[in-house]
Amino acid sequence: MCIRADLCDDLDWIFTLPPIELTERDQKLIALLRQNARRPVSEIAAILATSRQTMQKRIDRLVELNVIQRFTVEVSEDVSPAATGTFTVMFTLNLRQSTCSRVFAAIRNWPELLQCWSIAGDRDMVTLFEFQNHSETDVMREKLSRHADVVEVTTSHILKKWK
Repeated sequence: MCIRADLCDDLDWIFTLPPIELTERDQKLIALLRQNARRPVSEIAAILATSRQTMQKRIDRLVELNVIQRFTVEVSEDVSPAATGTFTVMFTLNLRQSTCSRVFAAIRNWPELLQCWSIAGDRDMVTLFEFQNHSETDVMREKLSRHADVVEVTTSHILKKWK
């Protein structure tokens, strides 16, 4: 029996864990990391009036619980995507029915996935991926298309990020 839906091949069910309760200190920690994910743990600990070791354990725990999913770098919009060696692609999905949670459970741990939204309107889901080369776009499009709940995939290459 599979306990975590993201590790299961059979996505007919999704095991839902209760929501994680964040303390006020957790919320402040996350806010500080959003401002600057490279901020030293010792500085965060000083701001939150706790020890560096305690703060490091708390960060590790939030990562383990998947509250903090990744630490990232934002590149200035003045730098061209070619200079960073990556580019961003948006896939818009039409689904058979309201199965966004099943599709998300299948793709949530794909390292190329940046963002994913359920949307209202003539499309059901929007995903944002980052790739190192253009051939990865075709591979990912095919991978998404093979999901049993996906009817149609539309691909849009992001040319410039404004904000």
